[in-house]
This record gives sequence, C-alpha cells and structure tokens, in this order.
Amino acid sequence: MTSQGFDTHAVLERLHNLEKQNQWLKRALALVFMLVASFAAMGMASRKGRAVQATEFILRDSDGNTRAALRMGNTGPRLLFYDADGKAARVLLGVLGSGPALGLYDKNGKTRASLGVTMKGANLTFNDADEKLRAELGMLEEGPNLMLLNADGTPVYKTR
Repeated sequence: MTSQGFDTHAVLERLHNLEKQNQWLKRALALVFMLVASFAAMGMASRKGRAVQATEFILRDSDGNTRAALRMGNTGPRLLFYDADGKAARVLLGVLGSGPALGLYDKNGKTRASLGVTMKGANLTFNDADEKLRAELGMLEEGPNLMLLNADGTPVYKTR
C-alpha cells in the first residue's frame, strides 16, 4: 500500500480487467448488430417479387363507400366500379365464360349495354330499363348481325 491509501498495482489490474470486459461487450454488441442487420436484409430481399394473393380486393372512398372491387368469380376475374353511394355496380370489366366482357349498368344495377367476345365472335347489345334486349350488333361466325327490337321483343329490323 502507498501513502495515499491505495495500491496502484491493484487498481491497474482492475482497470485491465474492465478493459477486457469492455472489449468483450463491444464484440458481442457488434455481433448482435450484424445478426439483426442480416436478418433485416434477408427479410427485405424475400419481399422483392412477392405476390399478394386474395380472392377479392375492395377500394373504398374516404366515407367508407365501396367504389371499386377486383374479384375472382366462377368464370374468371372481374373489375367492378360502383356509383358514389357504393350501392350499385355501374361498370364491369372481366373475363366471363369464354371471353372478355364489358357491362354498363344503370343506377338500379340493371344491364343497359354490354360488349363481349365469345368463341363465335363479338357482340354489342343495348337493353331498356327492364333489361329487355332492344338492339344488337355483332360479328359472328355466320357473318354480321344487326337487330333492332320493339319493347315487346318483336324485331323492327333484322339482318342475318
């Protein structure tokens, strides 16, 4: 012991031990940081090209009304656009049966016009408010088709 009341050799030994512990803690902390960073990098890398899968996606406006929907139907995918209230579908774009289709609906959800492509050709139809066929224009295997109908369904003009 020295006159100042402490042993210099003991203090230096304790200081040396603390430095060893400090080095060990620094290395352990660096290892933990590297592990966390590598796991984060692997997580980010696995998300690239990852697909989100669902049978339906709904797009809502700020009031919570459904404004669009992408759905998988029995015959294929469908994209629907709704009116401002989110109550009635106004436009349908999809693959129905054997081909693509476009449907236009009135405010009551009734089909007013449709365009479709089937294995037999393309067809454009117009319906009245009761969804009765009133006009049809098509290019089918048999040739062009044009038909205009009265409200009772009798043809006014017809080719084919």
